[in-house]
Amino acid sequence: MLIDTVSPENRLVLEENGEPRIRYQLSEADKRRFREGVAQAVRMMFLAGATEVYLPTTEDILGSRQPAQLRPVVLTSISPGRSGGEESPVHS
Repeated sequence: MLIDTVSPENRLVLEENGEPRIRYQLSEADKRRFREGVAQAVRMMFLAGATEVYLPTTEDILGSRQPAQLRPVVLTSISPGRSGGEESPVHS
């Protein structure tokens, strides 16, 4: 769960036809916290015995530079991280 930064731009409005429209965007700080939370959850899944973790996303979370479309990112293991001994998710 993410507690996001308050923004006056984020709101629910009713269109002229009465249909609700959500206008919402995460700040860069919110995105960073969200990525850190997902990474921690993935680490816990692998440490608990998972052999694969699927993340449905349109974000280029692993730097693959593929076009934005909903696709699962399949992670198959964790590897030692670059700092502090933390482990990082590994793409298959």
